[in-house]
Amino acid sequence: MDKLYFAAVKMYKGLFRKKFEKNNMILVVPTKGRFSLVLGYMGNFENLNTGEDYKLAVLIQYLPKVLIDNFFTTVKETYSENFVMLDDVKVTSIKANPDGSSVQVKVEKGSYLKGSLTFNYLPNISDTSHRIYSVEGYMPDLFYEENLEMHTIPLKASDIKSQYHAFLNMTKAGTEFNIRK
Repeated sequence: MDKLYFAAVKMYKGLFRKKFEKNNMILVVPTKGRFSLVLGYMGNFENLNTGEDYKLAVLIQYLPKVLIDNFFTTVKETYSENFVMLDDVKVTSIKANPDGSSVQVKVEKGSYLKGSLTFNYLPNISDTSHRIYSVEGYMPDLFYEENLEMHTIPLKASDIKSQYHAFLNMTKAGTEFNIRK
């Protein structure tokens, strides 16, 4: 049975005195094939041209499903306590387009995730180095929540930091986004 994983990487600033800054959110989404999508969830954005609100995520990598347990085991053995696993919920059904442009995942109720999530590829704001997905469904806003709980697995924050900042600094011709807090 496939699972959908929802995790956070706690980010701190300061050299001698660590002060909490924010959380970077990670989703590991199963697909119909042999791979899962590892997505960095970016949060709510407003398209300044149309005024529409989007929840966006950037693809970090494709991960073979057989390596998910090994991935988390390696991360646990290697890195510090900055990684918090928030939810690992069972998937009840997966619907995906053959071209990979859309994945709909229905999950059992978890601590943070409820119901179904749909991930749609957005080619108009993606480029060759950033594959951007819109997220439809309930996603909690935990970017500035310092006290996150579930089970902890360590991960080095720099693993996703470069992808995260590259997306935030990215501007595409005719499309600009504002971060909504």
